[in-house]
Amino acid sequence: MDSTNIPVGYYSREDLRNILRQLWSQYSLWTRFYIVSKMANLGDLEIVTNRLYEVPIDFYNVLRIYYNNNSVQEFENLLREQIDLTIQIIDEINAGQPLDTVEARWRENANQISLLLTQLNPYWNLQTLQNLFYNHLDMTEYEAQKRYSRQYAADVYEYNFIEYHTLMFADYMWNGIINQLYPETINPSLFPMPNA
Repeated sequence: MDSTNIPVGYYSREDLRNILRQLWSQYSLWTRFYIVSKMANLGDLEIVTNRLYEVPIDFYNVLRIYYNNNSVQEFENLLREQIDLTIQIIDEINAGQPLDTVEARWRENANQISLLLTQLNPYWNLQTLQNLFYNHLDMTEYEAQKRYSRQYAADVYEYNFIEYHTLMFADYMWNGIINQLYPETINPSLFPMPNA
């Protein structure tokens, strides 16, 4: 592991990348388990739901090392709200209900998270973060729709895209943190300083 110039209390660059990838992967994985459990009326739904709600806490415990505690607490709360809304979307798909109101609230929540993150780190771009969140919603909704209609092959195939997307999301966050903490290592042609 690369521990060169790592401030005391910080993860190594490699460990931080792996942890962020693990957290985003857990977010998509436990969301998928929720979809499966809800639509199959399985007895593990409460346990799966509780595990899904641990993800914001885990994010908080990592990000508080690098950022202001109040801001990271706000991120945790907004991510928990995002899970609330995602569950509502899945439940409404399962009940055959329209999604317009919940989707609008979900996107507004994504906007709030994106704005908060850009205030924490100048290397995180608002439009990029919004697109990442919107794509996640679209793919999760599609995944749930395919599961609901018993198009299992399409459902499973869609999760492959979601899995890749969450790793891309994690790497985007990781790049931002590394560029912010270690500006001396940045290749300016690859990571120009964002506009103030």
